[in-house]
Amino acid sequence: MRVGSLTPARVALEDAAGDPVPFEVRANRWSNGNPDAMTRMAVVRPMADLRADAEYTVRLLPGLELVDGSLLDVEWSYTFRTRCDDVARCPPPDTGHPPLAPPTDMGPDM
Repeated sequence: MRVGSLTPARVALEDAAGDPVPFEVRANRWSNGNPDAMTRMAVVRPMADLRADAEYTVRLLPGLELVDGSLLDVEWSYTFRTRCDDVARCPPPDTGHPPLAPPTDMGPDM
């Protein structure tokens, strides 16, 4: 991506309701802030703490200039969930699979 195209018009951070979350976006440390530099990695840093055990989506929007000079023509997004250290408040998600049981005694050879 061209560093100069990493702007709020081309990058978005939203909560699960689709509401915008204030953030700053930076290229990796090797671009040295040069807007014409190219990078394969961008860092989206929220301006405030995110809620625990909450889902957020980062969107790269059409018009973002790619490394080969072409423009992103469709939206690309990924969703992530923040960590929760309080297991009583945030139980593990239901995966549809039973939890793994501890290993049973496999005998003296194991």
